[in-house]
Amino acid sequence: MTPLILQIIVFIVLFAGILFIPVGVPGTFMAAAAVLIWRLVEGGDTFMMGHFIVFLVLAVSGEVVEQVASLFGAKKRGASKYGMAGAFLGGIAGAVLGSMVIPVVGTIIGVFVGSFALTVLLEMTLGKKTRQDGVKIGVGALVGKLIAVTYKYAVGIVMLFLIAWRFWIR
Repeated sequence: MTPLILQIIVFIVLFAGILFIPVGVPGTFMAAAAVLIWRLVEGGDTFMMGHFIVFLVLAVSGEVVEQVASLFGAKKRGASKYGMAGAFLGGIAGAVLGSMVIPVVGTIIGVFVGSFALTVLLEMTLGKKTRQDGVKIGVGALVGKLIAVTYKYAVGIVMLFLIAWRFWIR
């Protein structure tokens, strides 16, 4: 297999990994691992260890932002442990159900809808909150998720650009 074909395959796989960030695919860590593996296999013509370290720092920053944004979004609105669990489990359930309705797009939309809906439901039933409070907390969870995903997408796009630059432009 020629290096160009391998580069294209790596880029497509990483693009898919970045695309599915909302459903928990570690796309940014996949990019960091790809840079390290490419460096070790190729010997350093395309990527140096410094590139791997930058990618790893970016990937870790995405996880930190995701945790802080999620906690901040829901907790700021008064979420209980039930609401936090609802945001997490609802995102997973929404992704699965959304995938069944409309693959890819449904998956991404389902993460947000599921996170909001299960947060509201669990806050109202187990958390004994009013519907108004449940919706307010659900919106907080949704906003936190949107901030986290937006940041991780931005990091992923930067990573894809840097990989494309090193593969084909430099």
